[in-house]
Amino acid sequence: MRHNLRMLRHLNLPDTRLIVCSMEGEWMYSDIDNLLVEEEFKDMIHRLIITAVPEYLAQFTTCNLVVSYQRRFMNAAEGQI
Repeated sequence: MRHNLRMLRHLNLPDTRLIVCSMEGEWMYSDIDNLLVEEEFKDMIHRLIITAVPEYLAQFTTCNLVVSYQRRFMNAAEGQI
């Protein structure tokens, strides 16, 4: 992910995003969160999209909007909306 964010920073593709999906494990989201607050990657937060099943994200947030949005996103990705 570090390499991909570095590459993305230097490409002339301003609308391109890095999509992280299929996260598993107790620390994956926390590791991503920690990576994005590092000085080197602070400017790349807007270029990263994180997708995961709502139950996984619910472990890291108490905001109902995050889980609700993720459910809608996952349904749309499966063509259910």
